Amino acid sequence: MPCDKILFLLPLLLLLLHFRSSSARANQTHFERAAEEYRRHLAQKQKRSEKPGEDRYRIEDDETLWELFTTESFEWVEDVFTNKDASYYNYSGYNSFEPFRRELYRLEETFDYVSTEVFGRTYEGRELLALHINKKGSRNVVLLNSLIHAREWMVGCVTMNIIRRLLQYTTADAKFLTDNFHFIIIPVMNPDGYEYTHTKNRMWRKNREPTEDRDCFGVDINRNFMYGFMPYTKFDKENVPCSETYASRKALSTKEAEALNFLLFKYRSKIKYYIDYHTYGNLWTYAYGSHIWPPKNNRQLRRYTDVVERSFTDTLGVQWTTGPVFNTIYECHGIVVDHVHYYITPIAFTVEVGNDDDEFYSS
Repeated sequence: MPCDKILFLLPLLLLLLHFRSSSARANQTHFERAAEEYRRHLAQKQKRSEKPGEDRYRIEDDETLWELFTTESFEWVEDVFTNKDASYYNYSGYNSFEPFRRELYRLEETFDYVSTEVFGRTYEGRELLALHINKKGSRNVVLLNSLIHAREWMVGCVTMNIIRRLLQYTTADAKFLTDNFHFIIIPVMNPDGYEYTHTKNRMWRKNREPTEDRDCFGVDINRNFMYGFMPYTKFDKENVPCSETYASRKALSTKEAEALNFLLFKYRSKIKYYIDYHTYGNLWTYAYGSHIWPPKNNRQLRRYTDVVERSFTDTLGVQWTTGPVFNTIYECHGIVVDHVHYYITPIAFTVEVGNDDDEFYSS
């Protein structure tokens, strides 16, 4: 099943998410503090529930946070994610846009701490829809989005299965996240382009708005943000309307980029972490893409990505590459991770899921 194997991405979030600036051990990394609190939580759970001879929640001194997360001893709540109605979302396959939309509204009706927000509409009139998971009224926002590039089907599975794991599993990791963070998750950031990949052109990347060239449609949303934006000019031979990476004449000219920018600034004071999911390449990257100079908090971001790299390599035997976009991928201007890093939160990442065999979707 193409979407099941990428559920390991949620455990990685906790390597990044927990922060307590008032910690008595000021020299601890976020990861170490998260691991320490997580161990304490499970130790208390073991003390309360362990029966003689039962080692389900036993914690060994050398046990890693990653190993705790990847245990298969899940406790299930009622399975509200298996839909017999084909019009709803299939969590084990690929879906067109409408099942995404229906499923987000269905989850809003099912869970009292889940809500939806229409934060804009596309050129063709489709909803730009965010799902909020905020169990305890947390002011610490984690914003995740995917499918800003239409053909990257696999990352829609990533974000939807993150939602599924947060809501369905009662494991301590899921509870820890939902108790301490307000998740805003946007599974489909480019609905028009994504629908077009299902009906006309599987490899379409951009949105579907008209351009200056009446024979060429679409702007690359992930070149249309303010920081490092490089506008189209008639002298530019690469940034042209027919190019897959066409940026448009003006930053935030696309309805999708404008709407996401509005949402980002709406929650600016609360957003602590941001991840933009893409495929492919097994890359965990951060700002900047528009120039070679590293961000001011490069050392902090390097610590995070080192943890990610070790986790993938040691546990899964999969080699990931980490670092600034400019160094790990290529020079690119007006990308969302640069924009978020500069204007919203310095803890912002672009994650490229999947290897060269998976490409834009896993079989």
